[in-house]
Amino acid sequence: MFIHSSRSSHVYIAALYAVACAVVLLCGAHIAHAQTANPISSPEFSDETSWYNTMNATFRWDLDAAVEAVAVEIVDTLEGEPLYIYEPPVRQYVVDSDELTEGVQYLAVQFKEAGEWGDIYYHTIQLDFTSPQNLWLDMTTDSEADTATLYFSADDTLSGIMGYAVYIGDRKPVFVTPEQAQNGYQFSRSSEGVYDIMVVAFDRAGNSRSNRFPVFVVPKAPESETLIMGVITRDGLILTTLLVLVLGLAWYAFATRRMYVRKISRLRSETREVQTEMGKVFAALRDEISDQIEGLRSKSRITKGEQQVVENLTRVLNVSETLIQKEINDVQKILK
Repeated sequence: MFIHSSRSSHVYIAALYAVACAVVLLCGAHIAHAQTANPISSPEFSDETSWYNTMNATFRWDLDAAVEAVAVEIVDTLEGEPLYIYEPPVRQYVVDSDELTEGVQYLAVQFKEAGEWGDIYYHTIQLDFTSPQNLWLDMTTDSEADTATLYFSADDTLSGIMGYAVYIGDRKPVFVTPEQAQNGYQFSRSSEGVYDIMVVAFDRAGNSRSNRFPVFVVPKAPESETLIMGVITRDGLILTTLLVLVLGLAWYAFATRRMYVRKISRLRSETREVQTEMGKVFAALRDEISDQIEGLRSKSRITKGEQQVVENLTRVLNVSETLIQKEINDVQKILK
C-alpha cells in the first residue's frame, strides 16, 4: 500500500507540474504578444508609411491598471529613449510644433509597471513641408496631325513625386503619374488661338508647385495659295485681318482725297490729321506683326506651317507699308 501510494503521489505531482508549466508558457506567450503589439495611435498620423505636411498631432494609448508611469519623447532614431516622465501616467501626448522637423522621426513611449520600465514602443512620423523643385516644361508639335506632346518633370528629395495635374485651356484637368510623364502627355491642338497650359506637381505629402506658359496655335499652311490682289492667301485668320485693315485705310485715304474738290480748306486740315493717324495706326500694326514674327522665329522648334506664316506676314507687312506710303504721297501731291 505504501509503495502504491508513493507512486500515486509522484504521478500526481508530475501532473501538477506539467499543468503549471503549460500555464506559465501560455501566460508568457500572451505577455510576449501584448508587449510586441504597438499600443500607440494617432488620428493625424494614422499610417506610419505615409508622408504628411501638418505640425499638429495627438498620440493616444490605453493604460493597464498596473502602469505606474509613462515616459514620452520625440526621437530621431529607433534607438532613442523617452526622457519625459509622467507620473501619474497619461493616456495621450500632444506634440509641440517645435519638436517636429522635416524628415523621419519617431514618438517613443515606455511604460513602468511594478517599479520596472518595460519595452519602448515607437510610432513613425514622416514630414515634408517643401514643395517639389525644378518643375520644367517643354513641348513638341506635329502640324500634320494637329497634335502636341507636353514634357514635364520635377524633383522632391523627401517624400517623392506623387503625380502631376495637367491643365490645357478650359479643358478638364488630367492626372499623370510619374511613370506616364516619362513618355510625355499628348493632346490635340485642333483649336486655333492662344490658350494657357499649366502643370502642377504634387509630392506624397500634399505639397505642390505649378508652372505655366501660353501656347499660340496658328492656322495650318494652305496646300495651294489662292492670292487676293497677288498679295496674301485667302486662308489664314491673321492675313485676312491684315488685308481688311489695309483696304480700310486705303479706302479712307481715297475718300478723303475726293473731298478735296468740295471743301479744300477743310480737306487740308483733315488730311494732315488722317496722315498722322494713319502713321500711328500702321506703326502700331507693324509693331504687333513684328512681335508675332519674332515670337514664331524665337521658338526652338518651328514647323513648316509656322515658317509659311512668318513668310506671309513679312510679305504682307512690306506690301502694306508700300501701299499706305503711296496713298500718303498722292494726297500730299494734291495738296501742293
